[in-house]
Amino acid sequence: MLTLCNTPSAPIELSDSTIEISSVIRLMLDLIHGKPFVDPPSDCMPHLVSVALVLKKYECSGAIEYYKLVLRSWAANICVNPKLDIFCAAAHMDDIETCVLAIARGGSYGASSSAIIKNVNLTSLHNLDLPIKSCSPFDLSAMSFEQQEKMPGRHRLALMRATRGDPLDHSSNWQTLSQSFKSILT
Repeated sequence: MLTLCNTPSAPIELSDSTIEISSVIRLMLDLIHGKPFVDPPSDCMPHLVSVALVLKKYECSGAIEYYKLVLRSWAANICVNPKLDIFCAAAHMDDIETCVLAIARGGSYGASSSAIIKNVNLTSLHNLDLPIKSCSPFDLSAMSFEQQEKMPGRHRLALMRATRGDPLDHSSNWQTLSQSFKSILT
């Protein structure tokens, strides 16, 4: 367990070079110390899931609760995107309400007016490392492998069942989809 104290102590060895990187530790310490996060720092969006994993690993319960509030405020803010990163971080902390809010507020972000993708470079369809850009960020079939790996399996399956394989675009009813997602997980 990671604790804060005023006395000198032995250095803490960070054993996971994937999630315990300097930018994640900096964000984690900012959360532990209650730094206000009105808007997300631009460099932190790719690390939201890693922050959640590190906070859970070191059992930082106060920081976890604060992080949930921060994520929920970012999910509610229509100007903060991409919501998929917020969704994935909240999912790792089993914060279903924030996941629902992220889906409802961010489902149509970046989605084209047509769910049928025309003139897509065939390389992007066959390269699982690239997302298909003109689709909703919550369209599992358009996500890159890396994006899907960030999402816990239980939440990925719930999202898949909530969308029922329907094409997702800006005209999809994201409120209904988000509530369907919630009912599947609760």
